[in-house]
Amino acid sequence: MDKSVDPSHKPTEDDILRAHLVMTDRQIADGIRQIERQRAILAQFERGGQDTRAPRALLETLLQSQALHEEHRRRILQQLRM
Repeated sequence: MDKSVDPSHKPTEDDILRAHLVMTDRQIADGIRQIERQRAILAQFERGGQDTRAPRALLETLLQSQALHEEHRRRILQQLRM
């Protein structure tokens, strides 16, 4: 029987880490899309001669968040290799 549908199967630490890895990979993919969109918005503001402080600050926050997600992914992979 497949462990994923066996109600008596208790997830191992590796199972949990793999689930976290899937979630983190989704967050990273979403972050890439958000960063691309925010860069496009920032470029529009720049072309229009508008104040870019707010979109630039948001882009910086998105980049910092993305770096945290990528670091989290590295840590998960390290744990899986142990």
